[in-house]
Amino acid sequence: MKVLSTLSGDKTRRVAAIDRSLLGPIGELTVNFAMLEQTVKYGIELLLFPDGDNGWAHITSSMVTSEMSFRRLVDLLQCLVSHRCSEGDAELCKELCLAMGRLEERRNAIIHSTWAIDGSSGATIRMKTTAKGKGLRHHEEVLTSNDISKIADEIAAVAKRLGDFLQPQPDEPPRAT
Repeated sequence: MKVLSTLSGDKTRRVAAIDRSLLGPIGELTVNFAMLEQTVKYGIELLLFPDGDNGWAHITSSMVTSEMSFRRLVDLLQCLVSHRCSEGDAELCKELCLAMGRLEERRNAIIHSTWAIDGSSGATIRMKTTAKGKGLRHHEEVLTSNDISKIADEIAAVAKRLGDFLQPQPDEPPRAT
């Protein structure tokens, strides 16, 4: 039997049945993903306006990117890198974009799921029902706080790699040409 929710200690509200130790890592995953998304937007701005312009570039870039999905942002970043940078940089960017796409799927699976506690084992189960092209499907996965922390760390590592790619060290040539 799976428990989806229970009453709060003071019995005034329903609370999700989830091991409380997962809440911190889920928050870290969420914050790290927002940081990654902002890094992608920053990269788009750098590639659209490589010379900067005292704020106009940031405002314009924000207008363009503010309502775009993460997938569209990543696609635009990859397109701009392919257009403005060397073939080697385009390949490196493609690898980063694939990693970001994988991480977005993982993040979405965690954030947009229902959680339950297995009544017999006490394990926390992530549950998701989808009805896309393959018909109705029910997914279940046991996750621990360590599992989610690893994903949050991977998101942060990809954000760092992307930032390093966008801002080469002083002894490296600029990427945008």
